[in-house]
Amino acid sequence: MVRIRLERELNELRNDIITVGSWTDDVLQMASTIFQDGDSVPYKEVDEAVRRIVSAKRKLEENCLRLLASEQPLASDFRLVSAIFKMASHVKRIGELAGALVELADESEMRSDPAWNILEDMLAEGRDMLHGALRSLVRFDMDLAQSTIDRDDVVDQLFRQLREEIIRELREGDSPDPLLPDALLMGKFLEKIGDHAASSAEWVLFAIGDRRE
Repeated sequence: MVRIRLERELNELRNDIITVGSWTDDVLQMASTIFQDGDSVPYKEVDEAVRRIVSAKRKLEENCLRLLASEQPLASDFRLVSAIFKMASHVKRIGELAGALVELADESEMRSDPAWNILEDMLAEGRDMLHGALRSLVRFDMDLAQSTIDRDDVVDQLFRQLREEIIRELREGDSPDPLLPDALLMGKFLEKIGDHAASSAEWVLFAIGDRRE
């Protein structure tokens, strides 16, 4: 009976982190809308979405700690709860970065610039990495978690490409776009999103039983 209750609570924690991840992806989708279609997104809507993510993260952490304090989890259960606890912070941070990205991108007028296309590619990679981390937790899929971690190299390479493009435009352009520094900042946000998604996948490996270095 105790084990059945514990299994139910563990499943609830997994469902909760997936829900927070889904809300985070909604904010990333807002950014995609700006990059792909050029449509504006009401800032109030973005702010409310990020606030909801932050609140849910706190509640999820409380539930993780309550379960560890009130139950007697097996070692594998402890790894899962610990992983979800840590993932909550990473997913929340992705949501905050995505919110900042939406605000900055919505104000930008450089949407025909080559740097904009690189940012769009970075965003697509970051979203796919978040999806991969969450799906790997649902499936306890080590291969998917590892491939998600490996994709962070793609994001890093795109960020290097972005910096090179910005430097080229600053050096060669007769009148460089004054918004290029904003592009670099957005690139940094997206690089960090990739980092947090990769870290989430690393915690999935920990939950499954793989060692974190």
